[in-house]
Amino acid sequence: MSVRFYWMTKKERIEKKKRMFECLRLASKLYPHAEDLLKEACKINRFALQGRSRRRLMAAAIYLSGRLRGESLTQRESADIVQCTEVTVRTTYHKLVAILGEDYDPDLRVEIESLVYACKYIKLTSNDPSVRERVSRMIDVDLPKIGKDKHERLLERVIELLV
Repeated sequence: MSVRFYWMTKKERIEKKKRMFECLRLASKLYPHAEDLLKEACKINRFALQGRSRRRLMAAAIYLSGRLRGESLTQRESADIVQCTEVTVRTTYHKLVAILGEDYDPDLRVEIESLVYACKYIKLTSNDPSVRERVSRMIDVDLPKIGKDKHERLLERVIELLV
């Protein structure tokens, strides 16, 4: 299917096509990892993905794979690759991250890394008696709206990585 962009100038159309080819190249590089993410999600909870289209799932998996690998792939570009909307990618992405857990959440990974770095900077080790309360306060300051159960899991994860 040929897509025409009549409202754009010729130069804009060329740039758009170049970006689409770049996205397709990037998607082909991320595809194997995205497929592994979907297989992992199916192992965890097969029924949570039932009824969702394969295109929608693949777009979200490609976007998640790009975020985990540090690639610059936007939701719009991921949606353009499989021809769906950004909202579709966003909702399916959040569903996929919820199924896979915090280990696959790129935003939470950054928070964990920054907390571990801060603890190491102030020379806080897992052997210190006050480590739990100090890390807990750091989490409260950095992530004030995080839930209590997520707070505990994050606290355990940071202490575990301090070893």
